[in-house]
Amino acid sequence: MTDEGRGVTGMRIGSSSLTTILAAALFFAAPAAPALAAAMGMGDEPPSTSSQIKGVAFRLLSTLPRAPGPVEGQDECSQLVVKPKSEAGRLVASRGWAVTGEAKLGSTLRAVSFAGKFEPGTSGMCTNLQSNVGIFDGGKLLALAYADKGSDQTFGRLGELEGGDVRVFDGDGIGSPVGDLHAIDDYKFEFNRVAAVEGVCQGRAKVPNINNQPIDKARAALKASGWMPVPSSEQDRTDSRVADLVKLGVVEAEACSGTGLGYCNFNYRGEAGTLSVTTVGDDEYPSVSGYDVKCN
Repeated sequence: MTDEGRGVTGMRIGSSSLTTILAAALFFAAPAAPALAAAMGMGDEPPSTSSQIKGVAFRLLSTLPRAPGPVEGQDECSQLVVKPKSEAGRLVASRGWAVTGEAKLGSTLRAVSFAGKFEPGTSGMCTNLQSNVGIFDGGKLLALAYADKGSDQTFGRLGELEGGDVRVFDGDGIGSPVGDLHAIDDYKFEFNRVAAVEGVCQGRAKVPNINNQPIDKARAALKASGWMPVPSSEQDRTDSRVADLVKLGVVEAEACSGTGLGYCNFNYRGEAGTLSVTTVGDDEYPSVSGYDVKCN
């Protein structure tokens, strides 16, 4: 991917470098650590950040730079843009960025994902470019997660996890999870790898991390966690791709798209609710790209 795929830092747009924009913003908006801490009412202790995700970094920042220009591709990729619903989201939009997700982080904070450009692709897919995730306290920016120089990581939608963490999804069109944002307290942030287990339905059930696993391995992990396959109907199995998966023993294969990325759906049931899994690709056992839980 070209430099256009990076976040607020390390990226060029025409002759304008967002590194310069961010540097200027930091110069004028981010005082030295003790002063920043004092401004945030924290005594001498500044905010702290850490990232386990390769190519993703944090920057402490109190003023969000303006988008470098009108958001290209927004009309063609309007399905990725969400209407701001919080003070933080409205602030991001007012700075010229397209908001792609919002989620509550911890007890009082807000995470907002946003992009400065979209790249339309085939089969209605779009990629978020110049994408970042801001952490806000009300309308006050505290930190920014972005793709470091040399990284092609992108950020898309956000999802709230039970316990207060926020799952960040890729902005590459498929939307696999990137990692989980965690607030230790209001001014200490971590971007961790996707949790090995996600608690759902108020802790009544758990979903293991099956992302990017082939469906045969994913279904075994789900069964071990109490999610039982729901066999598809004979009508569903008239689809040749579904029929092939059923022959391989994946009896819960329900529907597959015949074009594009070859999405397939699979259904499971547990004591706390139902779970739908989506895979992508045309491998014999396609890989999981996401899942959704509906609680009883």
